[in-house]
Amino acid sequence: MNRYANRLAAAALLMVFVLLAAGCTNMLLEVETTDRAFVNEDTFNLSLGYAQGDYEGGVTRDISLPTSVNGTSITWESDRPDVIDPSGTVQRPGHDQQPVEVTLTARLAFGSANSTRTFSLTVQPAGAVNVIFDTDGGEAVQSHTVDEGSLIQEPTAPTKHGYLFGGWYADEQRTTAWDFAGDRAEAENNKEQPYVTLYAKWDTYAYTVSFDGRGAETDAVPDSLIVASPATTLAEKANEKGSQFGLPAEPVQDGHHFVGWHTEPEGAGQQFTADTPVTDD
Repeated sequence: MNRYANRLAAAALLMVFVLLAAGCTNMLLEVETTDRAFVNEDTFNLSLGYAQGDYEGGVTRDISLPTSVNGTSITWESDRPDVIDPSGTVQRPGHDQQPVEVTLTARLAFGSANSTRTFSLTVQPAGAVNVIFDTDGGEAVQSHTVDEGSLIQEPTAPTKHGYLFGGWYADEQRTTAWDFAGDRAEAENNKEQPYVTLYAKWDTYAYTVSFDGRGAETDAVPDSLIVASPATTLAEKANEKGSQFGLPAEPVQDGHHFVGWHTEPEGAGQQFTADTPVTDD
């Protein structure tokens, strides 16, 4: 039974109780509360269907506006129907015009409950190009819009756990690096494909961690370990490969007590533990 059928069954069952029970007012309130919960959930989850390469600040083509979800009906209103009408059809401003701000209002209803949600969009003029950054699982980079033929501002380098950022590329295969000082935003077909996608490249690494027992009678075993992508610490590597890849056994020196590993002799520098990020040899 789908969610809509479950809704109707629940509402029907509650209505039967309303007719049979003495506390009719309370049961009606329960039906209304159930309807309200459904509508609130659908309102929260409601989203727009953008054309590929579009986003809320860079609308260039028609938008898909749902008219129902899980049995909840949805109607749409636009404060600029000449730019985006209630069916989602988009009319871009001309080349010499400015972007247009549009507010779409969704009105949701199910049973006795209703709700509204607004979406603020920017429709870009003809000739504008959306720039999309594909980070391949890394930290998200906000899309933005530029004039066709203009330079693209280089964003702050994103991060990805266990990898090094290797730059932005013009192709999905990461063979042609994008030159932010020289390459310009040229959409192949500004009407059908008014966007440019830049792809983040991620490089792997392999760092060696060496352990010096400083003349201990029983030295560190092993005396070196390699931390490689996607691990960033010995703890992560041990969790992935086995406990033998964690910190080595504590060295023993007569008359001394081992207090830990440090990045400098005589306990100086940073203390190194299995959870210390490894960023170099």
